[in-house]
Amino acid sequence: ATWKAKEHFSFAEGGDGGVVVPQAGKLGSALVPVPQGASRIEAELKVRVASDETGWIAVGLSGARNPAACDFPGGMFLYIDNKGNSQIRANGLSIKVATAKVDDFREGDFNDLRLVYDRDGNTVSGTINDTVVADNVPLENFTPGISYAGFSNFGTSADSAVGSFSVTVEGGSAASAAAAPLPSKSADVYRILFIGDSITHSRPSCPGP
Repeated sequence: ATWKAKEHFSFAEGGDGGVVVPQAGKLGSALVPVPQGASRIEAELKVRVASDETGWIAVGLSGARNPAACDFPGGMFLYIDNKGNSQIRANGLSIKVATAKVDDFREGDFNDLRLVYDRDGNTVSGTINDTVVADNVPLENFTPGISYAGFSNFGTSADSAVGSFSVTVEGGSAASAAAAPLPSKSADVYRILFIGDSITHSRPSCPGP
């Protein structure tokens, strides 16, 4: 998969301090495509969040690729701020699924965020360290369209870092990428094969043989 990221993220070697450091006061997201048709999608993020005032980092699933957005449009996200407060929201910011105070918040160290969407039951679960933020909570009157997974930040300082990020998908016959089938051949549908490297060097577009 190919990452899509804005310049707000500095991909730098951080040793034990992590490898992805959001720049101070900036907003940004890094997203990766996920296969369609999966019955279960799990996104995990190991993150250290720090801020001079109030800042947060979130892991989420999005229905649209919008690296400038922090609210994972059409999907859902789990965030933690630098005070150990957490929320799960869906459909951008419009649905507040759950809130929690993370009792085992690790200030100045990495916290483990885990967000799970069950498509069959249309439910969401989330944990941070050993704190359960939500456990199979139904998404009433909303079914997310999920095409991307990733993480986002807002208001963080350079002491923040992402240690690791992973996505796991399970089930569904369409849970792997597949090319769209060619249309059936008819009188007005043809397959065209171009061979060679001279397609841009032929008459009358430009001079030469």
